[in-house]
Amino acid sequence: MQVCIGLVVTDDGMPLGYEVFDGNTHDSKTVETIVRAMESKYGKANRIWVMDRGMVSQDNLQFVRQRGGSYIVGTPKAMLRQFEQYLTDKDWREVQEGVEVKLVPGPQGDELFVLVRSVDRRQKERAMHLAQCCKNSPRSRAATWSCLLAAGTLR
Repeated sequence: MQVCIGLVVTDDGMPLGYEVFDGNTHDSKTVETIVRAMESKYGKANRIWVMDRGMVSQDNLQFVRQRGGSYIVGTPKAMLRQFEQYLTDKDWREVQEGVEVKLVPGPQGDELFVLVRSVDRRQKERAMHLAQCCKNSPRSRAATWSCLLAAGTLR
């Protein structure tokens, strides 16, 4: 069983209340329902809505904007190409061990994007790439070495 949880917290992060929503609906279809339900129960406020990338669509962001809300959302991976120039720059700021961030203007200049990269995530991506690469290759020694090189695990 899958659920989606709406959580209301103070500016300091202290929980005030929560709601549990059906998780068997595609994430991008749940935002309007969640926002209306949370506002109905907890009132309208100057909220910052936090959503994962599965909930992001232009319609959902426009819906939140029209209600005077702000948001922090996970950016769809396809959108990362627009930030390629920033990804290779050296001016990242380490916020904790193994995690770096960078603030950059959005494509239209009206939003601020927080780019985040981490050692753990990089290792996970490499492992997923390696698993996919090796799955599609014959199990010969040469193919295995090729997969390791392609995944960046060998130098």
